[in-house]
Amino acid sequence: MMEEIAAILGRWWSEGYEHVFSWKQGKLTARVAGAPERIEPTVFEPLPEGGFRAVEGREQGERLRVEGDRMIWGGYLFSRTQERSPGQAS
Repeated sequence: MMEEIAAILGRWWSEGYEHVFSWKQGKLTARVAGAPERIEPTVFEPLPEGGFRAVEGREQGERLRVEGDRMIWGGYLFSRTQERSPGQAS
């Protein structure tokens, strides 16, 4: 499990927004980069079949799955590279 978690940690982008995935107090967490500290991070729990589920915070109840160099969280695609979302100004 720790290898799967280590592969997730760090910066990811979805729809033009940077998210930072961290390991804090024995839990996988995610927060939008630059979000105020008063906004609690999303906390995930591992699923027996693989992947994770958001149990606190944003997109609570949604599944997070890792597919190589991308992740899908609640239907949103995350990648390691920043890409403009459709309709975002150049």
